[in-house]
Amino acid sequence: MPGAEVRLVYRPIAPNTDQSQRLWVLETRNKTYPKWAGGYCFTELEWLPDDFTIINYRTSKDPQSWFTHRLVLVRTLVDDETHTRAAGTLMLAGNVIERRIGEGRKEVVVEAKTEEERIIALRTWFGVVLRPDEEKG
Repeated sequence: MPGAEVRLVYRPIAPNTDQSQRLWVLETRNKTYPKWAGGYCFTELEWLPDDFTIINYRTSKDPQSWFTHRLVLVRTLVDDETHTRAAGTLMLAGNVIERRIGEGRKEVVVEAKTEEERIIALRTWFGVVLRPDEEKG
């Protein structure tokens, strides 16, 4: 994301009952939010295929997971000159598509009021073409 900084810090996280335990925490900040904020954390323990199966199952089935009731897509936009550097993002959250270019510039490009409008927006802005049976889903 343009204007964003990212760092990896080896530290405890607040919910740990044993604060001597450390995890790798991916932190981000930008000019809008200058304070470092943790986003993801992970350990150095090996994960097995069954571990991924169960977390993917929970994320897709648990009613407390926002992934079960909200559609989210993010597309990285690249700059026109080099075609290699990130210039911003395009994000669909529910029925709204926002474009973020540069540092802090954000605009709503689509606010779909119907499912048909959202399907058209998926095709137009993300290149996602759904089959008729997928559209019904």
